[in-house]
Amino acid sequence: MKRLILAVALALAGCGSSPKTHFYTLVPRPPAQADPAPVSKIPLRLGRITLPAALDRSGLVIFGPGTAVSVSDQDRWAAPLKDLVRSALTADLRQRLGPSRVLDPNVAAPAGKLLIVTLDIRRFAAQASGDVVLAADWTLVRTTRNVQHVLGVQQATLLAPSGSTGGKAVSEAMSDLLGKLANRIAEPLSRW
Repeated sequence: MKRLILAVALALAGCGSSPKTHFYTLVPRPPAQADPAPVSKIPLRLGRITLPAALDRSGLVIFGPGTAVSVSDQDRWAAPLKDLVRSALTADLRQRLGPSRVLDPNVAAPAGKLLIVTLDIRRFAAQASGDVVLAADWTLVRTTRNVQHVLGVQQATLLAPSGSTGGKAVSEAMSDLLGKLANRIAEPLSRW
């Protein structure tokens, strides 16, 4: 009898199928203004990027309602979220400040002066309401011959409606927010 129950359970388990997994990335967004920023002689690179542990996951994270947090098994990032943020934000800054000014994070920095933007992300996820929130602090540091000078610390909390908590809508809204963040970071940098 136990064998019959086990055989039926295994047969039923084999009949079901798992929902399809979808993978998403973050993409750069064009700048708000079409005019290229003045080209500075001081190169820039994205430095350290931090994410809270709750967001450092392969599945998309949805906050709420209340204290609930859900991590999707079907909607997943194509790479670690920190890497996707670095790639999209670097491309966004290149569009705003000029491609020759913003350095590839994987290439050694040239000798001399360098501006570094570090980014501490406090929140970057969808809410159960369908809105996506990006809350971040960034620090601008100038290095000259390995001496660092903090030039300023800024923060922003940005919101974008995604219309749903589905992966496509959320990843699009998150890409939009990174573009808006790039606008804020780039604006004072055009003077350096």
